[in-house]
Amino acid sequence: MLTDSVCSRPLLAAVLLVAASFPAAAQPCVNPQQLIAFPPPPLLSTPWGLPADANGISADGSLVVGYAVIDGSDRAALWHSSGSVRYLDVLPGGLNSYAFAASGDGSVVVGFSNGQFGSRAIRWTETDGLEDLGTLPGGSFTLAASISADGSTVVGFGDSGETIPAFRWTRSTGLVSLGVFPEGSFSAASAVSADGSVIVGYADAPGETAFRWTAATGLEVLPRLDPAGTSRAWGITADGQTTVGWSTDALGAKRACRWTAAGVIEDLGVLPGTNESAAYAVSADGSVVVGVSGDGPGARAFRWTSADGMQDLGLVTGAVTAVARGISANGSTIVGSNFVPNRLFAIRWDLCPNCPADITGIGGPPAIPDGLLTGDDFNAFISAFAPGELLADITGIGGPPAIPDGLITGDDFNAFISAFAAGCP
Repeated sequence: MLTDSVCSRPLLAAVLLVAASFPAAAQPCVNPQQLIAFPPPPLLSTPWGLPADANGISADGSLVVGYAVIDGSDRAALWHSSGSVRYLDVLPGGLNSYAFAASGDGSVVVGFSNGQFGSRAIRWTETDGLEDLGTLPGGSFTLAASISADGSTVVGFGDSGETIPAFRWTRSTGLVSLGVFPEGSFSAASAVSADGSVIVGYADAPGETAFRWTAATGLEVLPRLDPAGTSRAWGITADGQTTVGWSTDALGAKRACRWTAAGVIEDLGVLPGTNESAAYAVSADGSVVVGVSGDGPGARAFRWTSADGMQDLGLVTGAVTAVARGISANGSTIVGSNFVPNRLFAIRWDLCPNCPADITGIGGPPAIPDGLLTGDDFNAFISAFAPGELLADITGIGGPPAIPDGLITGDDFNAFISAFAAGCP
C-alpha cells in the first residue's frame, strides 16, 4: 500500500518519537533527515527504542497517538509534547491495542483493542480509563477510527451480522450504524468534522468508493478521477467542507486528491520519481495536506499546499520509506512513520518559525528550508533577484510572514539582507 511564496514556506524538523519514558530533546530547526534517538546508537546495531507507528495527532499538537511493540504485543501509545509517553491497557483477555485519533486537546483517545470477546472500539480518558464501546446489534467487532474535537462523537466501523457498516457513537445514542449503499455490504468511517456532523470514509457501492455522510443526506458517493476507478476518503477539515484521500486515475494509479463540499475533485499530483500517491490528513482550514507518494521501498511522506505543491518531507538516516498520517489543526506538526530495514519508527515533523532568508534546503524546487543560513541561501537570492525571479520575492502583503506580492523591488533586497544578518530563530 502506498502507504510563490518563499516567505510562507515553513521550516521543517523531524523528531523521532522514541517509545520510552524519557523527555525528547528539543530540535527546533534541524534537517528532517536527522535521526533523533536516545541513547544515540550506531544505526541498526542496538535498538533505538521500541518499534512504533504514529497514526494521528490532537488538533492542538499536544498529543501524538499510535502504537508501540512491547514484549511481543502491540500497545496503544500516547506521546505527549512534554516528551513523556504512555501505553494504554488492553481489554480483559486481550493482547493488543491501537490508538488512531485524539480529541482536539488530546484528552480523549480512540482506537481498538482485542479481548476475550473479540476486537472492540475503545475510548480512553484519564478519568475513565479504557472504555469498551461495544458492538452493533448482531455484530462481533468494532474499530474506532476518528473523534470529534470535543471528544463527544466517535466514528469507525464494525459488523452487524450480514453487513459491515460505518458507525457513529455518542454517549446518548451509543453505536448507530450509518448503513451501506443499496448495492454494497461494507462501509468504514475514517474521519469526522470538528463538530461531529460530517463523516467521510469509503464503501463498496459497488466498487470501492469514497463517501461523505451527514444526517440530512446519508451516505453520498464522492466523485472519482476515473468514474470506473476506485477511491477512499481519509481526512476532513474542521468545518467538514474539504475531504482528502485518493482516487485512481484512468491508468489505475492511485492519486492523492481532495474534494470540496460541492463535489469537485482535485488531483494533488505525485513526487518526482513516483507514480502513485495518497492523502491521509489535512489541516483544519484545508490549506495543508499530508500523505505518501510512491509504493513500497522508496515511498516518501509529503506535504502539499496550493502555493508550493507537493514537497518531500525527507527521511531519517537509514530509512527507505516514509508515510505521513496526521497533522495538527494549524498544520505546524505532521506525524507518521519511517521504515528502516526490519524496523518501523514513529516520526514527527515539526514546522519551525518563519525565516525569510532561508530559501534553500531539502528537495524542490521549491525547496523546503532547512533552518540553516549559508552562502547557498545568499547566492540563491542574488541569482534570483537580478533577473526578477519569484524566489527573491521576500516582502509583500500582510505578515509576518508576508504573502509575496509578485514584485521584486529594493524592499525585497533590504528585507533579505536584514533577515540574513539576523539569522533564523
